[in-house]
Amino acid sequence: MSTRAVIPPQVIIFPKNEPDLRTLIIRNATEKDYVIKLVPSCVRAFTLEGKALLVQKRRYAEVFVGFDPALSLKDKSYSHFLSVYARPIESYNHPSLRFWLKGSTTTPNQLVTKMVARVEAGYSALQVVVDLPGGAMSCEPLTTAAKGVDESDARTCLPIDGDTATGVTPLEKELAALKKQMKQEKCWLLEMLFPSADVTNTTDQGINQEQNFTPCGGC
Repeated sequence: MSTRAVIPPQVIIFPKNEPDLRTLIIRNATEKDYVIKLVPSCVRAFTLEGKALLVQKRRYAEVFVGFDPALSLKDKSYSHFLSVYARPIESYNHPSLRFWLKGSTTTPNQLVTKMVARVEAGYSALQVVVDLPGGAMSCEPLTTAAKGVDESDARTCLPIDGDTATGVTPLEKELAALKKQMKQEKCWLLEMLFPSADVTNTTDQGINQEQNFTPCGGC
């Protein structure tokens, strides 16, 4: 089952009394160039300034569209419409684009939107804006085999740490001496506040705890 989103058609309104032109602005705010193809449901009903055009990236193109009110359908369940198709320009699809513009083949993945033509007596906008890519795909698959990469002149990668010297591991004797030195330099104030388990309580030995020593790091 297809999960493709359904793009609602846009409406382009023409005056009821006489034929008049409307400006279709196709705006491309993307970073890709697109080829546009306009396909009317009835060739006699629509008057198009051009059926194929190029819209470069970050630019827009204008197309004048006319509609003959005399050919409008009385049955409101069906209306004439103008289909806007688009395909991105890639480095590998130029021959396919030329064939696509000359032929009549289109796919749902290329449909930007449908412009439904309506004839009314009231006011209608003179310009209609369509943004690319709309419902069309912004990328195309490769239709031919891709050229392989020549790796004959490639250099073998070196390890990122290839020139790094291995650090010397401290000996056990050096670690023991450092630990002993740190123990001797331990602050007397910390020893008094947090005596170790193997130290005998100085109060039990009758030693006066009031010692006139300077605390660590102080005066």
